[in-house]
Amino acid sequence: MTATIPIGGAAARDASRALQEILALLQERQPWPADPGLPAAPRAVEPMRWQDLEAMWRILDRQMDGLGRKVALDMGTGDLRQSLYATLVGQLQEAHAVEPDPRVYRLVTRPVYDLARTHGMADRIHLFDPSDALELEWQPYDLVVVTGTESAEPFLAEPFRARIARKLSESPGTVLAVATRH
Repeated sequence: MTATIPIGGAAARDASRALQEILALLQERQPWPADPGLPAAPRAVEPMRWQDLEAMWRILDRQMDGLGRKVALDMGTGDLRQSLYATLVGQLQEAHAVEPDPRVYRLVTRPVYDLARTHGMADRIHLFDPSDALELEWQPYDLVVVTGTESAEPFLAEPFRARIARKLSESPGTVLAVATRH
């Protein structure tokens, strides 16, 4: 069973450091090189900075009146840091993680998930096989988290905005959180 740690304070900082160390160890053991069998990834694999991640989940915890009974969809999960942080430090009840890029899934997402499970850190994370999160039903989710690595532009493109708007209209009560790095 996974323990949860309230957001803020020394325990949360320790949990955050432990997550960072696990991801760093995995990176040392298995670097995430380009895969010669596939074309270049359409997006960077560089993840969200830890201080931004912590700030985002603190805000969501406050705005959603706590995360303890909430279930989130982590769209474009990458190295799972959103799901891991939210379930371990943010006390999120459950996270469903989706990485659409098969290469990122194979080289990053799946190895991080397997390592986290080995250490009992992923008990409340459900990892989907590579897929498009916009094809899933969003009604079971209280929160859908979309994180970008470069800018907000891909999330503001009309086709993406229209698909997101349609999904939200089909899922009353679901909150969308978009976090980007500029």
